[in-house]
Amino acid sequence: MFLIPAALTLLGAGIIHSVVGERVILSHLYQYAANTPGLFPSRLFSQTIRIAWHATSIAWAGTGFMVYLLRDMNSETDKNVLRTVGVVYGLHAVILAFGTGGKHLAWIPFLLVALGIQFDVGFSLIF
Repeated sequence: MFLIPAALTLLGAGIIHSVVGERVILSHLYQYAANTPGLFPSRLFSQTIRIAWHATSIAWAGTGFMVYLLRDMNSETDKNVLRTVGVVYGLHAVILAFGTGGKHLAWIPFLLVALGIQFDVGFSLIF
């Protein structure tokens, strides 16, 4: 019931994170760095930031695709993988909510993903 919306939320989060991050955050960061000598110690440092940013987006979108593929829960392994995803995104939500004082609103969809998955699969921290 909630697995497909959870999958679509994760896919959307990945796409939005990359597009908005590149256009708003990374572009301003690099513009600021260009006017602030020594901010980034090397080109490799700035490339690593961009790569890590987009790798995170790919991981979220890929997890969404995995949730979609496992939506039928044909085995206990499928359920355990989904439970693990639910716990991981629950932790995402907690870290974002408390780490930013609730200001970074990504904690909300991540919490909904976590709760939706756990609701569909059955709440369990012990497999």
